[in-house]
Amino acid sequence: MTTPDVDPTQLPRYLRSLADFRAYLDDEFSSETSPSKGNRFVNAMLQLLPHLPQAQGFESFELSPTVSHDGGVDISSRQNADGSVLRVQSRYKLERVDDLDSILSKFEDYDQISIDEDAGVLPLTFEGNGRPAMPVYMVLTSSDVSNIAAIYESKGRSSLRFYKRLKSEGRLHLVGGQAILDTLRHRFVKSSRLPNSLTLTSPKGWLRVGDVYLGVVRGPDMVELFDQHGDGLFFENIREWLGLEEGRVNASITATVVDEPGRMLERNNGITIRGEAVRQTDNNTLVADRAAIINGCQTTMCIWHARPTDTELLVQIKVVQTPANEDAWTIARSSNYQNDVSQIDLELAKYLRPQLVSRAAASQGRGLESARDDSLPNLLAQLTETEVSFALTKYVFLGLFCAPPNQLFNDNYSKVRMDVLKALYASDADVEDRLFATIFDAVEAGRNANEEAKDAYKDEAYVSLYQRLLDSTKHKYSAYLILLAAAGALKFDLSQRESDPETEAARIDGFLSDLGSLLRERKNEFTEAYLIAFKVYAASTDRSQEGDEKTAQRLSVRLQESSFSNLFRQIRMELDALSHILERRAKE
Repeated sequence: MTTPDVDPTQLPRYLRSLADFRAYLDDEFSSETSPSKGNRFVNAMLQLLPHLPQAQGFESFELSPTVSHDGGVDISSRQNADGSVLRVQSRYKLERVDDLDSILSKFEDYDQISIDEDAGVLPLTFEGNGRPAMPVYMVLTSSDVSNIAAIYESKGRSSLRFYKRLKSEGRLHLVGGQAILDTLRHRFVKSSRLPNSLTLTSPKGWLRVGDVYLGVVRGPDMVELFDQHGDGLFFENIREWLGLEEGRVNASITATVVDEPGRMLERNNGITIRGEAVRQTDNNTLVADRAAIINGCQTTMCIWHARPTDTELLVQIKVVQTPANEDAWTIARSSNYQNDVSQIDLELAKYLRPQLVSRAAASQGRGLESARDDSLPNLLAQLTETEVSFALTKYVFLGLFCAPPNQLFNDNYSKVRMDVLKALYASDADVEDRLFATIFDAVEAGRNANEEAKDAYKDEAYVSLYQRLLDSTKHKYSAYLILLAAAGALKFDLSQRESDPETEAARIDGFLSDLGSLLRERKNEFTEAYLIAFKVYAASTDRSQEGDEKTAQRLSVRLQESSFSNLFRQIRMELDALSHILERRAKE
């Protein structure tokens, strides 16, 4: 595995050095008990294993029925045709020679027998000639295991002879923090930028019309394309992978790939790739520089998940050469109008799409909800408690730029101030990082404040009526409450938009800066504003002349119709009253 050339200073802080990575882990795990640390670490390693060079040749990793953390085996691969299997023990920290000896002692037991969950203890044999299979063992730890191993080799521990035999047979991998860091760096770079070049082979040749090339690519070549370039292959795609269970479309594509590969070409719309420079090296080969799939993520991933695929399977490919400018997004939008993609997602994709949010989250060492278990965001979600929701991020983003903010409920593209977005992004090259960092902090603060609200507002007289507003899966409600709380705490009415885009962009930029400071230095003020915002928010839906059932039915509509400015003023009045009451009590 070779990580694409990258300046370490351009990597996120936690990936720049081994010391930075260890400090990140220690910070994220600081409040955990030892068993909890072990559980989080082993789940992260389960997702990292398929990408470790030392684990190549093994697949289908699963946690052991009882994860040990005590020197046994936490993870095992599926047994290969030659009888080999990878047995893994993960340790968040491995700092003593005795700990390594204990792990090796358990590995020695596994070398004699294999535990079959259904039939008890049976000898592990190689089907074919009855020879004992030769398991491969791995120790995974964030510590410098090579230093511990060097000391171990000089000691006369009980499992030293077994250790030396495994080493001589190439059946032991000691994987420490540096190897884990290198793999994470590799995955971050691959997932957060466009591939330098894509090589595409069309067995039927390429038809060129101007800057457009048309061809067909075999299924196995599509699998190899994703294996080589990873998530970066879809960096400019409007949507991310939705999963095999998401709707009938992906199930239908997969069924064709598996059952009728020869009919894929006639049933599938194909894939569109945009490249900054495209050249044809021979009749069948095309090379696209700085290129990505802008339409066809679902098709590509359905083929990849159904691997190995039949060479009979052909996919239509359109490759368009265009510079990395506004024209690129025009092509992306046009390519996706045929699909079930909302207009607001199409229009906002340049500024807001899952890949950008994923990159921003990974840059800060945060996890992100993803349909792929082996994705980098899901791996980081095991290492950190600060997991980001794309849906919630999206609606906070929309509220910041909608006129007025409550238009986020309607997914109405025409209400988004695209002129302000364009002006804001033109004002500063780092604005995207700052924008998402502040939104992530606000989302995290909102999540914590929401728990406070559940604890504060629990009287039976009203809890059933308004509990929907505190449901964390109702992303639009949560986003609106976050924006109301932020506006109230900062005395900033988001709905009072400036007509001039540059002026409004500067206004929003200032709000984001102040919000970031508030969440870093005075988070309790945000929480207080959130509690008040919920009270005002809920009260705005109540009508004295109707019963609770009618109020509950009309809740969503009334929230959408409510004036942000009116709610803002009421929140400010409540906060001023609270501040005055507290000041009076302090003087008594």
